[in-house]
Amino acid sequence: IKVSTINASDVVVRITDAAGRVVADRTYANQIGENFIPVATSKFEVGYYTVSVTVNDETIQKQLLVTR
Repeated sequence: IKVSTINASDVVVRITDAAGRVVADRTYANQIGENFIPVATSKFEVGYYTVSVTVNDETIQKQLLVTR
């Protein structure tokens, strides 16, 4: 996941499955500039997931498809 911030900010990444269960939830403290956050999907079941990235109370959601 690519995240860009102007000021040092906490970045919260939450991934939920199609049923709405949280399968990953992590906070990256004091991120600044352009950052690449890895997402390990090897333990995820095949299917669609929602990736939510929150920075400074602003959340962006994208879909993620895990296939094998």
